[in-house]
Amino acid sequence: TNTRYVALEFGIHGFKPYRVDRVLARRFGDCKDKASLIYSMLKVAGVESNLVLLRMRNLGSLSGTPASLAAFNHAIVYVPGQDLWLDGTAEFHGTHELPGADRLANVLVVDPAGKSRFTTIPAARAEDSLTEVTVDVTLQLDGSALLVGKQGVSGQTAPRYRNAYSAEHSRSSIFERGWGQTFPGLAVEGVKVSDGVDLGFRMRAPRFASAEPGSLRFFPFGAGRSYTQSLAPLATRNHDLVLNQPWIDRATWRFELPTGMQPATLPAPVNVTSKFGHLKLSYRVEGNTFIAESEMAITVPGVKAADYPAFRAFLSQVDRAYSGRVALVSKPGKTAGASATR
Repeated sequence: TNTRYVALEFGIHGFKPYRVDRVLARRFGDCKDKASLIYSMLKVAGVESNLVLLRMRNLGSLSGTPASLAAFNHAIVYVPGQDLWLDGTAEFHGTHELPGADRLANVLVVDPAGKSRFTTIPAARAEDSLTEVTVDVTLQLDGSALLVGKQGVSGQTAPRYRNAYSAEHSRSSIFERGWGQTFPGLAVEGVKVSDGVDLGFRMRAPRFASAEPGSLRFFPFGAGRSYTQSLAPLATRNHDLVLNQPWIDRATWRFELPTGMQPATLPAPVNVTSKFGHLKLSYRVEGNTFIAESEMAITVPGVKAADYPAFRAFLSQVDRAYSGRVALVSKPGKTAGASATR
């Protein structure tokens, strides 16, 4: 964090790092300078590590021969004792949050003793990039709602959150833009951020549900989802599809129902599983609270062109499952009344 990324790759320094004491004194360097600095700091601390030459994933893969420095465009560090890859240029990333461009990349792990090895950094696991959301919703008869909840992220999503919410004065507006497509007219009343990746929020949605005489209709997980459009917009592909790293999204929505109202019917549970990921939706009623839970996962870092139609069919199933609405109606023999405003 105290060494800015600046590349002055003149002459031999297109390949050779600057002296570490010079990088430390000047407080700037390129990727190989930062990698050398990390290597030296770990050495002083008694931790074994290796410099690593890396070819970013977007440049494609290499064969083992012929040997050439020109094939690599990045440098990081590997800590064998913890099987840990460290990228000194990755701002807002933790030690276990290697950037997606480095994952599945070809690397040469440099060994001064002459036992260097050519390998590929493995993809991240889906469970390592987890987003969890819990929301308590107080519904009103006019279709408006108060939403109070918390959201936590880890893995590949965490650096983006740390970056977006690093400036305190813009947090509410950024959060509002992020949720505005799901809930039109949304007004954020407060956002609290802990460690950049744990959020607490309070917001109001004036049109959360469609209000009709004696009934309310709403999307239990919010509107605006289209995984097909965002992940597989083309009808066909001739080449493999490269995705971001695998991830899991979990959500629990608890709806405090207006007095005298109940779900007309409980939606059927959903369990869609494929080799690309899965979707699980479940619904239940506890007293005057309707609870909807979901888990959506993409468990692969890419899709072969031959598998693309099946991947798109899976996403279409997911979109259809999320598109169902819940209808609330008056309980038999009772007249619905407005719920208390928190």
